[in-house]
Amino acid sequence: MPTSSASFFRPDHQPGPLHIFIHGGYWQQLSAWDSLMAAPVLLDAGVSFAAVNYSLAPDASIETMIEQCCAAVVSLIDDLAPTHVTLSGSSAGAHLAARTALRLPSAVNRLILLSGIYDLRPLIHTYVNDPLGLDEHRAAELSIDTGPRPVDAVVIAHGDNETEAFKRQSGRLAAAWGVPVCEVGGRNHFDLVLDLAPIHLGEIVGVPRRESPRE
Repeated sequence: MPTSSASFFRPDHQPGPLHIFIHGGYWQQLSAWDSLMAAPVLLDAGVSFAAVNYSLAPDASIETMIEQCCAAVVSLIDDLAPTHVTLSGSSAGAHLAARTALRLPSAVNRLILLSGIYDLRPLIHTYVNDPLGLDEHRAAELSIDTGPRPVDAVVIAHGDNETEAFKRQSGRLAAAWGVPVCEVGGRNHFDLVLDLAPIHLGEIVGVPRRESPRE
């Protein structure tokens, strides 16, 4: 299986909190290098930042991507021994982040999911599925639509300019996990990620900052 990697930045002091971000792109586009916009603000706040690279479709299955994201998170935590871990993702990356947290609930303190795709079944008969090759069974198995949530501190957000389909995706997972949806004003599916650092730092109204130490 191809290995995962991460682009990593840290402030001068250690140990400290760590934010790990998983990029979107419908599981078939983009990379960690497209995902570094939150790093400067978080570094100034004393938070280390890592963006995960994973293999893309059609060269890798979503199941393989989940394995790679889990491996990257474990490796970062083992190497850095952070005091607190926030795991986040945008779009398809939100799905991978949620799946990773479900696999590694004791490794993550907080989960931030932006404009995620959690029910994969509507994708089966779209062009998005051409490189993914999902059938009904795999799409259902990979979907996330039930509780309990993997960690107590979960932020599920979408922009107020999202399509109704993306808003439903966030709303259904939030209902299943028993958390509110944060609707961010003036944002859409593609630019909500620009607010990742303010959401982490609790500067977006309705999103509390919760950064208790790891046990």
